[in-house]
Amino acid sequence: MFESKNTDHTLLCGELTNLIDTLVTKVTLPTHKIDIFTQNIRDYLDQRCYLGFRFEKHIQEMKEKGFPREEEEVLRNRCIQFIVCLIDEIKNRLPENITLMKQISRISVEKALHHNKENLVDIMARFVTSTELIAKIDDQWQQIHLLRWNETKDTKNFWSEVLKFKDAQGVARFQELATFAITLLVLPHSNADVERLFSSMNIIKNKQRNRMKLTLLKSILKIRCGMQLMGKCCNNYEIPLNIIKQIGTKESYQSDKDNSKAENENADSSEDDLLM
Repeated sequence: MFESKNTDHTLLCGELTNLIDTLVTKVTLPTHKIDIFTQNIRDYLDQRCYLGFRFEKHIQEMKEKGFPREEEEVLRNRCIQFIVCLIDEIKNRLPENITLMKQISRISVEKALHHNKENLVDIMARFVTSTELIAKIDDQWQQIHLLRWNETKDTKNFWSEVLKFKDAQGVARFQELATFAITLLVLPHSNADVERLFSSMNIIKNKQRNRMKLTLLKSILKIRCGMQLMGKCCNNYEIPLNIIKQIGTKESYQSDKDNSKAENENADSSEDDLLM
């Protein structure tokens, strides 16, 4: 989910929590609710815990063939310790922004449309400096569940609908709230996209093309990213007619710097004409 491009950001924290809770409840006493951040899980281990159907079935088959009880306890303890180490490793790899991820989960479509919901003041304090804007977003947050919305399954589509919504007077009633929510949704939740970019760069600038300059490399990467965003490939992409006309001309080899220089020269000449 963290490596996917179409992940619902508001659900990531819940998935992480569910994964950890599943592992913790597997090896601890059912009468205790363990917080791995403040408590030592090794103090609450259940040495006779249920380790799953396949494990217990295999142990039973081995016991029927004469597997000693002492060896069973050793094997079971090793499996429990493995799960405990796995929990520790997951905890060590949790992102530093886990607190922010928990807060962002409040803007999920399910929680946003709930009548009894948490406010967003503590989240806004991180990103919004204007007291007036915070008050306006908070008022809109308290009203948003009073309307009926079409996009109630996907969080991104929901906030897109909210951003486009206008009341009877044509006023964007929830513009500030929707803009703030979308700002939270575009925050990077992992470094997967950066890793993909480095991989693409290494494929493009290989040993045979090691003298490629940054301008060409950047242009090729932009084209690849643009193709992916449009869901197209080079074999089905139709080149715009104005680009085709530039092929073989000087315009196709002009850099952004040259274009900006030409625009400045045109602007200066226009000012001279006006003065004259």
